[in-house]
Amino acid sequence: MPLFGSKNTWFSLVLLFLALGWPAGPLTASVLSFAPDGGEYHGGDEFLVDVRLEIGEQCVNTVEASIKFDHQYLNLVDFSTGGSFLSLWVARPSGEELAAANRDGRIYFAGGLPGGYCGRVPGDIGPSDVAATLVFRVPENVAGSFSGQPAGLSFTDPTRVLLNDGLGSEDVLLKKEASFRLTPPTAGAPRQEWQTQLVADRLPPEPFVIELRQDPAMFSGQYYVFFTTTDKQSGLDHYEILETKPNAPSAGRLVRWWETLRVRWLPAPAWKIIVPPYLLHDQTLSSLIKVKAVDKAGNEKVVEYMPPLTNAVREMPVWFIFVLVATVASFIFSLLIFFHQIRKNHA
Repeated sequence: MPLFGSKNTWFSLVLLFLALGWPAGPLTASVLSFAPDGGEYHGGDEFLVDVRLEIGEQCVNTVEASIKFDHQYLNLVDFSTGGSFLSLWVARPSGEELAAANRDGRIYFAGGLPGGYCGRVPGDIGPSDVAATLVFRVPENVAGSFSGQPAGLSFTDPTRVLLNDGLGSEDVLLKKEASFRLTPPTAGAPRQEWQTQLVADRLPPEPFVIELRQDPAMFSGQYYVFFTTTDKQSGLDHYEILETKPNAPSAGRLVRWWETLRVRWLPAPAWKIIVPPYLLHDQTLSSLIKVKAVDKAGNEKVVEYMPPLTNAVREMPVWFIFVLVATVASFIFSLLIFFHQIRKNHA
């Protein structure tokens, strides 16, 4: 006699077990949540909310999130990647996008991690599961009329997590919400969590390398540079670039004289804010390339890259070399005629 009775009895037990609560989906779903996911804040308070990821069974390499918030009662002050496990950013809100987010009540970001993110590091005392940090402020003139009511955060489409399986497979994702209770301003000083973090950040962004690249599929095959770095305190704010003519004593006297002449005629170059990859303005590769990474606290890390100096000769136009050689030859010929005429007169 079978241990569990007939086949029909065994089948009935399985159905009963499923009906009593067997999970409807995979047990390995990833979870996106907010931390904190609740609490009470007063008018004028400034507080941080981390977007955290708890992975399932497999590692992930991409996080894309669209977040809805009650913009009538919460102002999005900033977006920080300081504690993020993501290193390559496809979409990171700029200042203009933050202003648009406060009008629409939605913020979007997307980033990845080469090699994949496999969850919190064992023994790590820090929050190594943070994808990004949102900085909110409660308006003083709104909290009073909204006293005691919840202000919420939630994930909306498109929000997804991609597995690090080489196929870009989308993981099953659970999305949790957050709700905060707002009250009028108090007699004491408001919270300044973000300002406190900025003041404490005195370290520049991490060192990085400027890579010169040329790809037929990018910028029509023209030269461009690529670079990326992180800042583990307040987070990276922006990049700036400067293409300038270097002092190149090994380039030869003629080239140095030409560069000096150009500096006197042309206005000094200026730093400009850019997003990598960046198409080089000087396609002759004769400029010194400087890239400045600036974090949210204003700390800077500047890295320089100089293409081979042999390219500096290309900067001098062919027509200029021809005119210069012709002028020198004409001058020498004139001198020869002059001295020949003097000798002839004294003969």
